Amino acid sequence: MNIYSLVIETTRRCNLACPHCLRGSKQDISMKPEYIKKLLSQIECISNITFSGGEPTLPSGMKAIDEFISCIPNVSNFYIATNGMKCRAKFPALMNRLWNLCNDNDISAIGISYDDYHFVKDRQRDYFKYWLEEEMLYKYGIKLPIHQKKVYSILRERKAENWRNRADITSRVTKEEIIWNHGYDNDKDKLVVREGSLYLNCKGEIIAGCDWSYKNQSKHKICNINDDIKTAIMKNCTYDKDY
Repeated sequence: MNIYSLVIETTRRCNLACPHCLRGSKQDISMKPEYIKKLLSQIECISNITFSGGEPTLPSGMKAIDEFISCIPNVSNFYIATNGMKCRAKFPALMNRLWNLCNDNDISAIGISYDDYHFVKDRQRDYFKYWLEEEMLYKYGIKLPIHQKKVYSILRERKAENWRNRADITSRVTKEEIIWNHGYDNDKDKLVVREGSLYLNCKGEIIAGCDWSYKNQSKHKICNINDDIKTAIMKNCTYDKDY
């Protein structure tokens, strides 16, 4: 099975408690190595791998990334979304291994959330960006793209569902910036897989799409990690025109 876009939920732990988080409150659960092994045993090639969370730069998140690398999958490029709040000494070495694993790093990148919704000071994220750039360049000779990711709309999932009722939020966010999640709806009792994206969560479930809260992920579940994933997709899913 070839996958265009795979997202791995490395951990549900986080070092922040953002009031807009589409996932919901942090949970004390992380990805089990056997889930990654079982998933990759059914996949021949991955175009793009994204590591999500929670916060993937936490030790539990990095453990999941390390397990992925250890399985030596055929992957083209990677993306990691981080809040950029902590400089962990082992992270650059892990990124070097991940970079060398990929066979086409033209669009591989780290994305740091620079929007106001996180309610943190920019200088903390600036320090992470400059630190990681220098570590990658001078230790490993890699110019790793690190994007300052601005968010201009919020998915109304979990915590963001009640934003309109909070005075501290409405002073910063307009009504137009809070949008419904229409990314991966059900269609005639079948899940719609858009942009070829599959999501492996920390419970060992394969989900259609990544923009769901922990609470709502099960509504878009394709199968469990122990199932034949390709068969489950063919049976339970349909695809949009961009798949």
